[in-house]
Amino acid sequence: MLKYYIPITEVRINSIKPFDINLYAHKISESHPGTDVIKINWDNAEEEIQKLGLCLPFGITKRRKGLKLFFWNDLFTNVKQWKEYLDIEIKTSWREYKPTIKEIMDFKDSDKSIQYLVERGLNVSLLIE
Repeated sequence: MLKYYIPITEVRINSIKPFDINLYAHKISESHPGTDVIKINWDNAEEEIQKLGLCLPFGITKRRKGLKLFFWNDLFTNVKQWKEYLDIEIKTSWREYKPTIKEIMDFKDSDKSIQYLVERGLNVSLLIE
């Protein structure tokens, strides 16, 4: 039986949990999607941050002395490669959720949303009435 899952993504920078972000879309799946963990340090920071793109509330720039992590708002001071270590952990866990009919109808994969409704006893004739 299909279940509806919503992602909960937490970002920890140097062991401080500053914020939650929206990195993934909701899923309808038969099995639990599992927990996804992305670890970033100074060695892989450029590649990983560019992969994730604009979803993150921080970015990275190159300076004469090395890399510098900056934030879009003033939550933290900038983290500099030549002054401190970098340990970013982006952890996504999935929570089962009971969606509304509107959320199911707006789901990106129409085949899965139809199958989800049919498994719960809702068919087209019931929705039209």
